[in-house]
Amino acid sequence: MPPAGIKLTDVFQVPSGANSSVIESDDLDIVEITADRKNQAGAIWNTDGNMMDLTKDFKTSMYLYFGDRGEKAADGMAFVMQADKNKNKAFRTGEGARLGVWDSASYKDFGMAIMNSFAVEFDTHYNSEFDAAIPKGKNHIAWGYPGKKSTYHDEWKLIGSYRWLNHEDPIFPKNNYLSDGKWHHFVVKWDAERSTLTYQFDTMRTISIPIDVKDVFGTSQVYWGFTGSTGSDYANNRVVFEEIPELLEGETKEKIVDQRDGKSIEGKEVHAEDVLTYEIDTQYLKGKTAWKDVFLKKKIESLR
Repeated sequence: MPPAGIKLTDVFQVPSGANSSVIESDDLDIVEITADRKNQAGAIWNTDGNMMDLTKDFKTSMYLYFGDRGEKAADGMAFVMQADKNKNKAFRTGEGARLGVWDSASYKDFGMAIMNSFAVEFDTHYNSEFDAAIPKGKNHIAWGYPGKKSTYHDEWKLIGSYRWLNHEDPIFPKNNYLSDGKWHHFVVKWDAERSTLTYQFDTMRTISIPIDVKDVFGTSQVYWGFTGSTGSDYANNRVVFEEIPELLEGETKEKIVDQRDGKSIEGKEVHAEDVLTYEIDTQYLKGKTAWKDVFLKKKIESLR
């Protein structure tokens, strides 16, 4: 099980034909992008009431699981933001190398990508042609714009012309394989004022990308979720969400008061045998889901 997670009631939906599902449990829900089987194609998108609003800052965090098949794993999954004409019914099948989001892996063949999109891929299988820009055999994490032709390079040869994917800011797992039987932390942040997306995988270097919203998406209201695939090689691909944008907003205030007069001691001296009261006040502000089973946890640092 992952370190943390939340319930996902009415947050995501699986498009028709996709091999994805939401596995429900008492405390958290697990999104299975692809099962541990050959020739799977998966996708999951937010419901209409949970659009990502790019006029506002947001943060989302999650734990990713790529199975435990090491060098035998394939093909991986991708975090995707999109304004495809098919909205949250968008779904693509095809070569496993495409992870359900990229355009065709064939020379000068276009029209199969999730359009008007941005993707961060978590590639668990090296494809000798499509991944030719990456050091041979390397699992990798990289980003790109699946619907833009500039994302692909068609290499002409007298015999054996092929296409490779432009992998932007590639990073490589420290233990060589993403499919290591562990849950990996992934955080995505959006700065609306700077129109910049930032992401971090585990404790690896942070990647920041300026995105022209109008050029890439054509709208500030986008769908988001994950796609994934397996081929003749395979691995289980799962996601557990820790934080979802605008799902729930609350406010917490803290104060310490002198019990004799009920006034705050902030900026004042206190003495031995003074009796102080520590207060925490929290309230629900707004959100797309109810606030249930609330408890507060605070670590008090030692005064020594």
